Amino acid sequence: MSCRIVEYLKNSTEFQLTDLLSESEKFHGHLGPFLVIGVKAGLVGLREFEKKRGERDLFVRVFCRNSTPFSCVLDGLQFSTGCTSGNKRLSFEESTGMIIEIRNNERALRIIVNQAVFENLKMKLLGNKVQNEKLRDLAHEIAQMEENSLFFIERIE
Repeated sequence: MSCRIVEYLKNSTEFQLTDLLSESEKFHGHLGPFLVIGVKAGLVGLREFEKKRGERDLFVRVFCRNSTPFSCVLDGLQFSTGCTSGNKRLSFEESTGMIIEIRNNERALRIIVNQAVFENLKMKLLGNKVQNEKLRDLAHEIAQMEENSLFFIERIE
């Protein structure tokens, strides 16, 4: 990740999604819709908790299928939040849907990926050999979606 993006994530609550997606693509190896979902969900958590990337009281737990393309959401969350399996602040549980829980020491959020969006992506991606350009197109569609169309967000006290 470039030094400029790292400093930007550490020192700002305003994010340029285009720059973040470009850098997350380099981190992950390609740009796909589940990577974008992870980045966007991570940004929701940072905004809601008024946190910066890498803060030590931020934790992420992901419920999704343990196979690509679904598990790509993990890299998006790692990239945007700084929570990783190595620093023990990112955990994963097998599930058929896609739910992301982000918490700090006082509060928690449950971010549920819209089931219709999830099923549509699943239908388009599974069983088909999707070329990189189609993956990029789907990623850009997800990037342009309004947060309230992509996620259902629950505050857990």
